[in-house]
Amino acid sequence: HTLVLPVLHQNTFQTSSKRLIAYVVLQPQAQLTQTELRQFLKQKLPDYMIPSAFVFLEKFPLTPNGKIDRRALPRPEFTSQTEYVPPTTETEHQIAEIWRMVLNVPQIGRDDNFFELGGHSLLAAKLVAAIEKNCGVTLTLSHFFFNPTIAQLSDALKDHRLSLETLSVPQSFLPIKIVSGTPPLFALHTLGIGGKYFQSLSELLPRSVIGLNSQLQSNLPWSFRTINQFATDYAQDLLTYGQDEPYALIGYSIGGLCAFEVALRLITAGKQVKHLILIDTFFPGAQKISDVDLTYTHQHTQQWLQKRYYQMISELRYLKYVGKPFRAVPPSFQQYVYLRENRKAHRHHQIQVPYPGDVIYIRSTASRPIHAKTWQQWVKGQFVCHEVSGKHNELLTSNCVMAIADILKTYFC
Repeated sequence: HTLVLPVLHQNTFQTSSKRLIAYVVLQPQAQLTQTELRQFLKQKLPDYMIPSAFVFLEKFPLTPNGKIDRRALPRPEFTSQTEYVPPTTETEHQIAEIWRMVLNVPQIGRDDNFFELGGHSLLAAKLVAAIEKNCGVTLTLSHFFFNPTIAQLSDALKDHRLSLETLSVPQSFLPIKIVSGTPPLFALHTLGIGGKYFQSLSELLPRSVIGLNSQLQSNLPWSFRTINQFATDYAQDLLTYGQDEPYALIGYSIGGLCAFEVALRLITAGKQVKHLILIDTFFPGAQKISDVDLTYTHQHTQQWLQKRYYQMISELRYLKYVGKPFRAVPPSFQQYVYLRENRKAHRHHQIQVPYPGDVIYIRSTASRPIHAKTWQQWVKGQFVCHEVSGKHNELLTSNCVMAIADILKTYFC
C-alpha cells in the first residue's frame, strides 16, 4: 500500500469514550478504500491498535511553524458500509438503542456491523454488559463476535442460541469471518498468536473462518510449550464446541504442523476431517543439506551472516525477560519472543504416525522442495501439492492470497 500515516492519535470528539483515529494522505495516483486499509492493518497489528475510523485527506493542515495542526483535523464520520435497513422487531429496536448509546451514532440499521461503525473490543465489552442488563441474557465477547449485526444478534437471542448452557465458545476461538449456514474453516498461524493473519484470505472464501488463538497469559510467567501441547488444547476446544459436519483445518507455516496434529487427534476421537490444508509448512527434521539445498544455502549465506549479529542482540534481550510475566515484555519485542518459541517448538517436534486422510499442500516456489516431498511420505491418503509464486512470508499477503483462494475454492465449492 502506498500511503502515508504521519498522524495516528486519539480524539474524543465529544463521544463517550476515546477512539483511535487514523488520518491518511495517499501518495500520488494511489487508490485505497477504508475496508482495504483496515484489512491490511489487521495483518500487521493487534485488534486494539486498529483505528476505529480512517479519514482521507488531500494534505494535512499545518500550523505556522510547519507542524500538523491537530485541532484543524476534520471530525471522523462513523458510517455503515451497508444500505440502511431499519430494525423491525421489538428486540432489534432494543438492541439498536443500546448500540446507539454506546457508539454515539444517530442511526443504526439491522444489518450494520458493530465494528464497521467504530466499535472495538472495549466498547464491545460495554455493549455486552448493557445487553445482559436490558435483555436478561448472559453473553461473552466471543458470542458477540459471532453475531456482530443487530439482525444476527436478535435472531440468536430469540432462538436462545447464546445461552451458556446450550453454546460453549472456547476462548481460543477468534472469529475472522462468519457466513451464516457454512461450516467453519479453522485456521492456525504461529503458535499462540496469528489467527488475524488469515483476514485477507477469509474475505475471498465463501465460508466462515475461525482462528485458533491461544494467547500467552499476561499475568503469569510464560513457559515453553510444545506443538503437541498446543494441538491437544486446540483439539479439546474443537471437541467441546462440537459440530455435526466434518472438520476443515488450515495451517500456515508452523501452524500447519499444529493443524496436522490437531487433525490426528480429531480422527482418533472418532471425528471426520474433510480438509487438511498446509500452507508452506516445513517438515520437522527435513532441513538436511541435500544437492538442492546447497545452492539455496550458498545464496543466503551472506544474508544469514548479516542477520546473525542482530539475532545475538535480541537473544541477550530475551534472557532479560525469561521467567517474568508476559505483560512485562514490551509490545515491540513480543513478536520476537513468539517466533523464538515457535522455532524451538518446531525443532523439538517429531511426527509419530502418518496421517490417514488427504492433505492439500500449498508450496511457495521459493521454499525448498524437500519439505513437500517429505510430507508426502507421511500421508496415507491423497497428497496434492500446489505451487504459488512468492516468498514464504508473503503467502498471506495481497500478492499471493488471491492465488491461494482460487486453489481452495476448487475444493470448497
